[in-house]
Amino acid sequence: MPGVDRTFLARAKERMNPNRRPLIDSAIILLLACVLIGPLFRVEYLNYWGSIESTFIGDARMLREHLLHPAWQPLWYCGTRFDYIYPPALRYGTALISLAGGISTARAYHIYTAFFYVLGIVGVYFLAYIASRSRAQAWLASMFTLLLSPDQFDFGKPVKVVNDYITGWLANLGTLAALRRRAVEGGSYRVTVALTRTNLWLLSLGIFDKAFALSEARDVPFSSITIIEFKKPQRDDYSEKENPFTQVAKYIAEIREGKATTVAGRPMPIPPNLPFYCYVICDITPSLKEWARLFELQDTPDSLGFFGYKRFYNAYFEVISYSKLVADAEKRNKIFFQKLGLPGSIP
Repeated sequence: MPGVDRTFLARAKERMNPNRRPLIDSAIILLLACVLIGPLFRVEYLNYWGSIESTFIGDARMLREHLLHPAWQPLWYCGTRFDYIYPPALRYGTALISLAGGISTARAYHIYTAFFYVLGIVGVYFLAYIASRSRAQAWLASMFTLLLSPDQFDFGKPVKVVNDYITGWLANLGTLAALRRRAVEGGSYRVTVALTRTNLWLLSLGIFDKAFALSEARDVPFSSITIIEFKKPQRDDYSEKENPFTQVAKYIAEIREGKATTVAGRPMPIPPNLPFYCYVICDITPSLKEWARLFELQDTPDSLGFFGYKRFYNAYFEVISYSKLVADAEKRNKIFFQKLGLPGSIP
């Protein structure tokens, strides 16, 4: 009998339409995803109070009370048009589920997002299957997406910046500049800002919470390496272990020892005599001055910083104060500001 059973199963497998196999796979994946995130279908509130989901839950609650369209959202930016903020599908779906099921918008939100999460896992399967025509690769892609989190991997150094706030400030600045220009020259002007562009601009400034490397050269070895270290304004508590010169020297040692890698995770070949150019941006406080002299750096001619060459590291060090940095920036961009009709100084 076992032999007959195996024969029957083999014949059934042969008779199965190959086009149905991906559908059966997707049904199994859908079931696995539902089991894995089952609690999300039942939960009302999560412990992540800092998450933006509270915003969507609040919007959905307001929308449920003012269907079909509230037209005005008083909770955002001192009041704004409802269609000026996030896309409506998430908020409308949450509101309708809450209304139809007689449940809170918080629970409706989690049911809605959980449903699309499991659909997303199935979507990964079909995307991989269409690209590879391989069920095995499609299964592998969907299981990796289902079971693994990006937080488990190091895809580079995280950069925490407040894009929302800074983009809003830039929009306000642009609006004021446009109003000023209209008052002086007449006409009408359009101000455009974008979160992604703000993020790219911040990245270009070197504002990072961890060590980060950037290179315009695609080929290694490099001809030189530049290190820029920013310090908190008015900081005056530098110690033997916590001072910018020791930290930069540590970076140099780690790079020379081969501990630094490229974005692809490959080791960077560092020639023995590779020069380093090191810049420390900070306020010139008493403790900073003390450590700069202990590091045997000289005063710059304008007494607004320090500089020196350290033969042991084959590195040039320079300390630039924030006030000098701003003053030099104003000088470089003075004509540009004048042409735009903007104030010629940075507050």
